[in-house]
Amino acid sequence: MAHSTRRDFLWTAAGVGLAAGLGGRALADTGKRTATDLVMLGRSNVKVTRLAFGTGSKSGGVQRELGQDGFTRLVRYAYDRGIRFFETAEGYHGMPEMLATALKGLPRESYQLMTKYSTPPYGRRRRKRWTCTAGS
Repeated sequence: MAHSTRRDFLWTAAGVGLAAGLGGRALADTGKRTATDLVMLGRSNVKVTRLAFGTGSKSGGVQRELGQDGFTRLVRYAYDRGIRFFETAEGYHGMPEMLATALKGLPRESYQLMTKYSTPPYGRRRRKRWTCTAGS
């Protein structure tokens, strides 16, 4: 992973601000970009939509308030409009399970999932067992 300096950050922010001030004209040469464009995720050779559907607003509280049916309708609305990248985390208290239910029945190869999980504090080791399931 490349190291960024404060100066790099400030130059990038200035460039983004300039592009926004030009009303997007600075990006006109690259063609129209949309949220549903498939782009490469870093150097992973995995394609995802430019926009990810996140499930952690207020640690998932906003989504949980919708209930499973409302949340499923929201996920399907995004999916039907081309969003194929969904994000969750174990810290979102039940959201991975709600997202799994919402995506049930959709072809697994048609979308990508990203999840975050906690690790033990530095210096402490915890034995983990890894399993891999394909498809479902």
